[in-house]
Amino acid sequence: MKKTILFFSILLASCAGKQTQEIRTMERLSTASHNDYYVSNRAPLQPLQFIKLPAGSIEPEGWIRRQIELQKDGLCGHLGEISAWLQKENNAWLKNGGEWGWEEVPYWLRGYGNMAYALRDETLLKETKFWIEAILSSQRADGNFGPVHLNNGKQDFWPNMIVLWIMQSYHEYTNDNRVIDFMTRYCHYLQTVPDDAFLSSYWENSRIMVDVSQSIIYDIRKDLFAHLQELPFQYYDDRPHGKILIRVVNYVNSVSDMLSNGLINIVLECFNLLFIVIFMFLVDVQMALVVLCGVPVL
Repeated sequence: MKKTILFFSILLASCAGKQTQEIRTMERLSTASHNDYYVSNRAPLQPLQFIKLPAGSIEPEGWIRRQIELQKDGLCGHLGEISAWLQKENNAWLKNGGEWGWEEVPYWLRGYGNMAYALRDETLLKETKFWIEAILSSQRADGNFGPVHLNNGKQDFWPNMIVLWIMQSYHEYTNDNRVIDFMTRYCHYLQTVPDDAFLSSYWENSRIMVDVSQSIIYDIRKDLFAHLQELPFQYYDDRPHGKILIRVVNYVNSVSDMLSNGLINIVLECFNLLFIVIFMFLVDVQMALVVLCGVPVL
């Protein structure tokens, strides 16, 4: 019987008409179409190529659920027991004027909350709600919220940006309308902050350089891959595969490190050198000239 079924299966497959398949490559997915089933960006915001499904709308099972449970039973689920930044006593995210008020709480809570929504674990949900209620209560009359962490006298807004992601997931899971008012008031507050108060710290500026460098590296990798496709087979036969791999991966990574970190360091060191030279001339012009005579040799 099994042999008969196998015979007819092969016969039917051989009689099937030839199917044409088309493979296309594209730079980006089209955003012209609209999906009425999911909430997406409204004008003037740009459409997204992929729409994030609401938190908690998919229940994990099998292997992926086991991995999330390992996170719950491991560091993510118990970080509050060992981290000074997550201690509740005198925590700046829980009381005005407290300590431990930087970005570790938002970073942890973003993953912890989504883990709670996926597993629907009552203990995790209770802990998530505890922190979110405190953040909602911390909003001030001007719309700003949370601890004010200053860099060179200006607020570091990045921890608050992470909180906005947290609130988005919380609203998707609970439909708590307080979140809409909370985020709207905060956005109105941001409109009152002068432009020079943003991107003022070294870290934020370095992130800008990282974004620029990654765009450049993307173009380099794309052009390099296209060039490799056009090389003859003889090129690969005459060269060790490891050498080709080093050129494609390691060399490009070295360029990436130089663009993201090296340029910033070069600019900073140039300013330091200029400041030192000016200071030398202010102290003693003749001595400065003697010292600088050796610079071309160095």
